[in-house]
Amino acid sequence: MRIFLLLALLPAYVIGCAQAVEPVNNPTGLHFSNVKPFAFTMSFSPVAADGYFVLKSDNPITFSPADGTTYQKGQGVGGGKVLSYGTDTIFNVREVLEGTQYYIAVFAFNGTGAPVNYKQS
Repeated sequence: MRIFLLLALLPAYVIGCAQAVEPVNNPTGLHFSNVKPFAFTMSFSPVAADGYFVLKSDNPITFSPADGTTYQKGQGVGGGKVLSYGTDTIFNVREVLEGTQYYIAVFAFNGTGAPVNYKQS
């Protein structure tokens, strides 16, 4: 019985690990190039962070990522779609329609998994 209780408590300990420090800044210098009716290339200036969460939407983005939550490329979240979740600062964006206005949000983050912490503003 004691072994069972110790194993049952272990996940609570792992989930309760300390959260990473929030990055001081979000990336700046968002730049678009190679713009075509069906795709474009985007880049931004890196900051001191473990990675970047990039979201695209055809509506203004009011979503803020939840600390402790990881996201996947292609995942629908906050009324948009995750373009990138990792260390890339330049990438090609597809799945766009000519004549449509798009909104992009880039959030810096530190940590991985449960302790991930996003720059919220």
